[in-house]
Amino acid sequence: MDNSRIKILIYALIFLTVLNLAAIGTILYNISKTQKIQQPATTQQTTYFNTKPVANQPIKFRKPPKLHRILSQLNLSEAQQQQFMNIHQNYIRKIRPIFRQIRQINDSIGLILQQNPPNFDKIKRLSHRKAQLIENLTLLQAHEFYELSQICTPQQRQILYQLYKHRYHHKFRPKNRKSSRE
Repeated sequence: MDNSRIKILIYALIFLTVLNLAAIGTILYNISKTQKIQQPATTQQTTYFNTKPVANQPIKFRKPPKLHRILSQLNLSEAQQQQFMNIHQNYIRKIRPIFRQIRQINDSIGLILQQNPPNFDKIKRLSHRKAQLIENLTLLQAHEFYELSQICTPQQRQILYQLYKHRYHHKFRPKNRKSSRE
């Protein structure tokens, strides 16, 4: 390959890294920002990541908006909701370190790019490591979906499948693309 093709490949790699960083940042932002829903006053407060009771305060559920929407659409029983939340919390605990590693890799690539000349072999190794981490995220997501589907009734499982299908179809669908029928 000639020098210009290598430069194009490097710029494409940098562009894809920036896009991945933006996507990961969006995911982390959505995880960190949660929706509070006030219930009638009781003597306990339950939160998404912490279930310690606090006396004389209304119950506040802090759930990621997407998770709360899924819970409401599935019409889960209390036992199913608790199992659902436990599975999802376990998933969140597993993906956070992976997101941290991806962020560190992106930071490292940024530092390498500031060097003159950049070490492209090191960028390539970091990119491969990042791809492995993204693969791990996909596998964890598949495992979470499988575990969640196991606590659902067949009707709930079908709704859950439709919600996930819509989520990923919407997430990866190109924007501002006109239909071929128009």
